[in-house]
Amino acid sequence: MALLEDIESVLSAVQFLQDAFLSLSRYYGREAQRLVEVPGRQKWDLDGSRRKRLLRTQTLLKEFRANWVRCRESAREEKSLREEDGVADAYDRLIQVTTDLHNTINELRWAIGEHDADLAKAIGRFGDLEKLTAHLNALPRSDQ
Repeated sequence: MALLEDIESVLSAVQFLQDAFLSLSRYYGREAQRLVEVPGRQKWDLDGSRRKRLLRTQTLLKEFRANWVRCRESAREEKSLREEDGVADAYDRLIQVTTDLHNTINELRWAIGEHDADLAKAIGRFGDLEKLTAHLNALPRSDQ
């Protein structure tokens, strides 16, 4: 009876994560589509912090996915579990949903970058190489 309760607990937790990740994926997908389709009037990520947070989220999702691959393999190797119990299959679905969310976040990061680039001020034309070099040297550097 304890094994059956453990299986139900795992399946419930995995289903909860699947539902949450599907919901997030739909939301991020809609936001990416909106940024692509609707021209904006202001930048969405002025200082780059939103894209950085999204990138950190992608890194965590990769770690989660690797952990769930190990969980799936453990479920497949566990002698007390049968295929009909559905634990390995549940992890398969969670792995796929996690991958989909990771990819959707990547699409959103790109959409933000494209959206904000479209709104960036044009710097104009430079009459000679010295003016262009002076302008580039005056820009803030990322390593400082």
